[in-house]
Amino acid sequence: MSYREAMSLPIRAFWLMNSNIGRLLAERDLRGLSLATAAQSGEGTQEIRQHLVIEMGDVGKCENDDALTAKRDQQGVDELKSLSALM
Repeated sequence: MSYREAMSLPIRAFWLMNSNIGRLLAERDLRGLSLATAAQSGEGTQEIRQHLVIEMGDVGKCENDDALTAKRDQQGVDELKSLSALM
């Protein structure tokens, strides 16, 4: 976020985002601690791996096996473009 974007935010939104910085950093540190702790034991590694795989979910599934024959959803693309123009 640029300086001008930050300055144009409503004051409540700015302070809400500011207060979330520590929370997000703590979440990242906690994940690192969990990984480091799990690395100390074999079963802990498997447990944390299963948890992370579940958390990651399905990265991408395509109903159509051949990506070359997939059709572009032009209406959806146009809607996304119009939404991005509003921001």
